[in-house]
Amino acid sequence: MKILIYSSNPEKLKDLSGKGFQIVYDPAEPGISAVVITNETADFLLQTQDNNSFGDIPVFIETAGGLKDLVIKKKNPGVVFYKSIEELLNQLQEIKAKQTEVNLPKQQEEPSTKNSLLISTYANKGGVGKTTSAIALATVLAEKGLSVCLCDLDFGGANIQAFYGIKKEIPNYLENPFLIDNSLVTITQNLKILPSPKGINPKTISESDLESFLKSIKGKFDIVVCDTCPAPWEKGYMSPVFSESDFIYAIVDQSLFSIEGVRIYAPQLLLMGAKLENIRIIVNKYSPKLVSLKEIERAFNEGFKNSLRNRLSVAAVIPHEHEENISALYKGKVLNKEIWNRVVEEILKKLGKNLVAETKEEPQKILHKILQGFPGWVTRKNKGIKPIRGCWGKSEEECRYRLFADKPRVKNT
Repeated sequence: MKILIYSSNPEKLKDLSGKGFQIVYDPAEPGISAVVITNETADFLLQTQDNNSFGDIPVFIETAGGLKDLVIKKKNPGVVFYKSIEELLNQLQEIKAKQTEVNLPKQQEEPSTKNSLLISTYANKGGVGKTTSAIALATVLAEKGLSVCLCDLDFGGANIQAFYGIKKEIPNYLENPFLIDNSLVTITQNLKILPSPKGINPKTISESDLESFLKSIKGKFDIVVCDTCPAPWEKGYMSPVFSESDFIYAIVDQSLFSIEGVRIYAPQLLLMGAKLENIRIIVNKYSPKLVSLKEIERAFNEGFKNSLRNRLSVAAVIPHEHEENISALYKGKVLNKEIWNRVVEEILKKLGKNLVAETKEEPQKILHKILQGFPGWVTRKNKGIKPIRGCWGKSEEECRYRLFADKPRVKNT
């Protein structure tokens, strides 16, 4: 099996020749079965005008980490990244085995007829509410009667298992997708959890692992919700999750670090294959005394530059209820369900689910809460808030959230 090498340091790949592979350096050589490119010579892929320079020949590139990998992947979608010579050898051995195997009749999987959707949560840093948002989305969708799987793909800091008090040891289903069914944990009739595998080393995960995983899990459920790791652009293997997602919920808060972080959301999401029309902004832990929603939207949209015709706006605002959130976490409960019910309406529409009968009383419930003692607060022009006459009971801040939950796209005028 001939391997075409692009490297300024061929010694890095000397082990290949001892494993039954013939190394060549001339791209005109006939019978080339794979191309291997080390990271110091990968820049030529960014300069080539032909995004499919090698045709159907598989191309393996040594990962450099960070944005460079994402740029290469966007320009050359078919490439596969490897972290070590051992990982590269395993991938090349698979190709070699396929070329030499006997053509026996293969059992084909039945194509799934289930109209399933993939949803992911995204954040540039930890602590903004990405995981609690994923839990809320999965819970509310399951309560609508949909079959939902909540997957913990934050392999370096998984905590969904702790939220539900799951003690089960989960095998590495990324290596063997047939382990997925036995790894699922039932929470309710419609909600199952797929915790992160125990003891998994994120450095051993490849992009092809995630692609195989998503192919296996989609079709088993109406909805698959993926809680991803913070700053996923640093993990090259996460790209398939965002490129395949039907809805991507970017979770931000009003802290300085989060605001500065959202300025680079756009290029990172796009480089990971996300589609602009699938991105939604959710502001968590909102306080009207801090940075305005318009400023958050402005910072988020800066990264898109000329790629976006219509600016993305905030889809939902989750109130800052610190004590209530801490208490709810210990009890395994989800807060602000009336807000999340509004968020999932477009998901239900995309699935073609007619659940009007289940949700038609929601506006009346919200109005009833306001009339029963939630004070009304409206924004004063530019800044500040003032009470509506006849309000009492709750704080200015909490009531602002309730009104915003009812009309999340109201302009601050």
